[in-house]
Amino acid sequence: MNPILSPRAARNDYPHTWDELKARIAEAKRATDAEIIPLGATIIEIEGVSILEVMCVTDLVADDAEMPASSMRFRVPLRDAADLKKLH
Repeated sequence: MNPILSPRAARNDYPHTWDELKARIAEAKRATDAEIIPLGATIIEIEGVSILEVMCVTDLVADDAEMPASSMRFRVPLRDAADLKKLH
């Protein structure tokens, strides 16, 4: 299991990927008028693709007993060679 990174560490370690992720969070904020605050990040692998996953809390409310509405996850593939190099 990969370690959990702080948002600052993720931004410093994967700057290009973080920029794309920040844009996705901003888009979600505009679309929902919600507060979305990154808490932690980790690198996951899905079908051989390394992905930066950021866990966030939000003030969105939903009626769903299966999934807490107070959390969101954003995922962005690590495409930049400099970002991928950090993994190896």
